Amino acid sequence: MRLLTIAESMPVEQSSRHVFAALLDYFFYFLQIVHYWAPIILLLFIAVTVWRIYLIQEDILMSQTKNDKDT
Repeated sequence: MRLLTIAESMPVEQSSRHVFAALLDYFFYFLQIVHYWAPIILLLFIAVTVWRIYLIQEDILMSQTKNDKDT
């Protein structure tokens, strides 16, 4: 005896609703992950940007003081 899958035992409209509901579940799960990780990634991005600005500023100051010593 052959076992029917859920999609085969349902009308087309109902099985497409189940597929749509599953896609919505995956989408909302993805949004939860993004909602959790987005602030962390944003803070890391800001920290790296501030650190790079600090290093560039320090490099500019060092080159200015080197130029001042050369003159």
